[in-house]
Amino acid sequence: MKKTLAGVLLAASLPLTSVVTAAPADAVVAITPIIDCSATSIQQGITDLQKAVTSLQITGKNAATDRANLLGKLSAASAKIVQGKPLDAAAKLRDFVAKINQLAAAGRISLVDAQALTAAATALINCLDPNGVTTTA
Repeated sequence: MKKTLAGVLLAASLPLTSVVTAAPADAVVAITPIIDCSATSIQQGITDLQKAVTSLQITGKNAATDRANLLGKLSAASAKIVQGKPLDAAAKLRDFVAKINQLAAAGRISLVDAQALTAAATALINCLDPNGVTTTA
């Protein structure tokens, strides 16, 4: 995977109210701002994250398992939103961020991708849990 200074600067300069969408091969992921914190926008943000994870380059023999794990966390967050449990959805997205950070620390995904995915998930978490309440899902 090719890392570029432009990609690093792009990821670092983006607002926290963003979501990830598929992008050209050299950028891997791009960021689209969230318009509002409505349930529809949040669900779209999760869908965009799912698309990005589907095309995310993950290295190692457990890449398929790791991808399924990430997608499962996003699906669980989406289900919690449908159930009217935004704090539980935020907890699932925090689990997603933790796994992204774990993969990045192990060198299994690029730091640029990790930053973009984390920023997008954090924006959704901030919509779902603006006061930073901790829950058990």
